[in-house]
Amino acid sequence: MADTQRPYFIICRTLLHIGCGQSIADIDLPVVRNETTGHPCIPAPALKRALRDAMPSDVRNDEVRMKALFGAEGPNGAGMLAPQEASLLLLPQACWAGGMAWMTCPSILWRLLRQAQGSPWGQNAAPPAGVPRLADHQVLVDAGSPLRQAYCGRESVLLGDEALQCAQLPGGQAAGWPAWLAATVTGSDDTIDTIEWRTHVQSRIAIVPDAVFDGLLPQAMCVRARNVIKDDVVDNLWREESVAEEAVFHGVMCAMPLSAHKAQYADTKAALDALPTEARLQVGGHAGIGQGWVQWLLRGATA
Repeated sequence: MADTQRPYFIICRTLLHIGCGQSIADIDLPVVRNETTGHPCIPAPALKRALRDAMPSDVRNDEVRMKALFGAEGPNGAGMLAPQEASLLLLPQACWAGGMAWMTCPSILWRLLRQAQGSPWGQNAAPPAGVPRLADHQVLVDAGSPLRQAYCGRESVLLGDEALQCAQLPGGQAAGWPAWLAATVTGSDDTIDTIEWRTHVQSRIAIVPDAVFDGLLPQAMCVRARNVIKDDVVDNLWREESVAEEAVFHGVMCAMPLSAHKAQYADTKAALDALPTEARLQVGGHAGIGQGWVQWLLRGATA
């Protein structure tokens, strides 16, 4: 049976700002967040617009095929492709050892597995059994991770202003999560750059309790003061929030069978196969100053 959904991953290659349209506290232009988790996200409409621009030229220049995939205005304008919102998976955070860590937490891992349930993982192995259960102020990292250091007589990881004790989980519980996450994001790509990124990130993935993640999240966001200069005078000044480069998001790309588009794409698999498996997208604002560039990675067999 033709597949109807595939997981995708997005790696931020520059700062990413998708505004929510309102100020919060002392930040004039915060990024959009998931209403339930409070984590930064990439809304489906923003992702869909970016994907339209990244389609191969033979598809992009064919109005009928583009309408079949992405839809058009009007009561009968539905397209076959329907991306879900991209959720935060790994967030860079300063670490006192090892330079930088990629944080995640159990609730994010549960969401990853739940959203992608039934989706093909391509050539990657199935997820490790069991999401880790961490006590307060514990952290799970690879055994040989450079993030580990001695602190107050314990093997710890210092993230931001938090000192977290390395967890020793019974029976190998959740062993392999850092390796699986890094391999799943990059897939079967075996280029030198990808192998180096996968190895580097795997050794620096830190799984922390949900409360610790939420507490450290504001520290990991990039907030910059910006202004507009008009006639040599500062006309405005505001504080703008962005997601840091190298953050990783995940989501599910769905396809709906629509009889109106069968002439262009016979089934949902054909519609999903039309998408690039890897592309460089510009998402959100400030393209003119080099922001919003991300790497799109679509997973799942296409044969």
